[in-house]
Parts: sequence; structure tokens; C-alpha cells
Amino acid sequence: MKPEMIYIGIALAALLFFALLLFIYRYRKRQQKVREFIRNTPDWEKKELLNRIISRYGFAYDEREDIFYALENAWQKKYGYSRTYDELAGSMGMVIDCEPVFFTYDEQEWMIEFWKGQYGLCTGADVGVYKRHPSRPGFYLGVPEEDYLGIGMTLCKKEKGGKDRKIFTRGGYHWWMTGFSLGTFSKPWELSLHIVLSFPNRLMCRAFVDGLKEAGYTRDSYRVNYETVHLLFEKPKTSQPFDRRFLLDRIRLAGLHMGVRFYRHYTRHYEKTVDKVLAFFQLSPRALRFFARMSRRWQHDDCRKYSRKDAL
Repeated sequence: MKPEMIYIGIALAALLFFALLLFIYRYRKRQQKVREFIRNTPDWEKKELLNRIISRYGFAYDEREDIFYALENAWQKKYGYSRTYDELAGSMGMVIDCEPVFFTYDEQEWMIEFWKGQYGLCTGADVGVYKRHPSRPGFYLGVPEEDYLGIGMTLCKKEKGGKDRKIFTRGGYHWWMTGFSLGTFSKPWELSLHIVLSFPNRLMCRAFVDGLKEAGYTRDSYRVNYETVHLLFEKPKTSQPFDRRFLLDRIRLAGLHMGVRFYRHYTRHYEKTVDKVLAFFQLSPRALRFFARMSRRWQHDDCRKYSRKDAL
């Protein structure tokens, strides 16, 4: 080998080495600034900042339950629901069980759907209340405020030894009750969702129960108390999205598990979720920009495209 090539190789190696040292130095300086910000900023101000950031995407943070949840006026409501959304869940980094229950009440077609599973870096669940679009078959709209239902839900995870561990509890009048525990990993079949639905009258309650029966639920899986239905969602009774296959689920869950472990490692210096998320976004501003792009893309492209497809 010519001496010139050796010198060039040494120079390039030295350049790469110093570039690496510069990267580590700048990263450590940024870490130090972030830690000072987290340490010196009051908790109320950090919570306000976090909620201001995530409210753009239709979510808020519940400190008591340590979960994220959807706002009542979230942008997702404008785009309703169609089966296509469930079919796309896997490609968007979610492995979730879906359970739609259809029924007719007051000469209108209703659907209440339950979901639970792994939503990216979160273990979560949600319950949505919809009415069929009057002119678009297969498409459902989130119900208006006067049709909100009382929804309560408790998500539990079966731990080793068979004991259930509560992840969160939520309740209130809503069209879309949600809860997502960031940094928690679960397989859908490890989760059980305890649901309480309060209807305005017994007639609607009976109509929903008829829909439950048609979906495959037996009397031992739900309980009716006047206008209220208590039920347990564990193993789905209805057909799941076409890509929910054994091997594909395992591959996706393995990738999501790695993501959760990376998040935990990346934020290991912080105890509170608020601190972890703010530190994560400040240390990785590209992640925040990525979420912003995904949110805008979903709002302005995908939802419209697939909504049109379902209307055909």
C-alpha cells in the first residue's frame, strides 16, 4: 500500500474520531441543559407545557392515573370510523384487539366498539360510540354531545402467576373514552378490559344487549342492571383485521417491545412521566417533528382517502 493512502486513512480515522467526540460532547451538554430545565421548572408548569404540546394532537395527560387520553373535541372525531381504520392499525405500529357491536335504536344504526392492546409505545384501551353515516355505507360518525353515554373502563394486565394488575381506570360521559400508559408493554391477550356502559333508557340498553348477543357474547360475560351494562372484554368474539396473524403479531410485538425498552432506557434518569416525555422531546426534537408530520398526514391525507374509499 502506498504511504499516501495510509496517511489518508489515518487522517479520515482521526476526523471520524474527533467528530464522534464532538457529538458526545454536544449531546452531554444538551443532557445537562435538559436536566437543569426539568429540575428547576415547577411541576405545574411542566404539566401545562406537556398538555399544550400534546393537545395539538387531540390528547391530554392525567397525572392521577399516569395516562394519556383523548380530548372530547379531538380532531379524530371529524373523521369518524370505518373498518379500514382497524385494518390499518398494524401498519401504523399498533397490535390491538377490536370488538365492534352493532345495534339499532330509535330507527338509527349504532355501533359501540372496544379496543385494547399495544399502541406503539403505550399499552391502552378505548371505547367509542358511533352512528352510521346517513349516506355513506360502512362509515360511522362520532355521536354528538346529546348522545354521549356514561362510559367506565378499567384495564388490567395478567401478570406471571395469573394475578391481574390494574393499569388504569377512567370514566365519564363521552363519545370516545380512552387511556394510554406510556412506556408499558403488553400483548393484547394479556389484557382484560372491564367496561360499564350507562344508557339513557332500558330500550336502548336492550338493543345494545341484543347486539352483544349477535357479536357472540353469552350471558355469563355481561351483566345488566336497569339501564347499565357491565361486561368483560378479554378474547374478541368478532373477526379481527386481516393482518392479525400469529407470526406477524409476534414480529410486530417484538419491535414494539424493543421500542418500549429503548424509551425506558432513554428516560431512565427521570421518575415522573411528565419529566420523561419533556426530556425525550428535548433530547430528540426529531421525534416531536415526526409525530407532528404523522398527525398532519393522518388528518389531511389518509383519513380523507380511506373515508372516500369506504363511501364508494
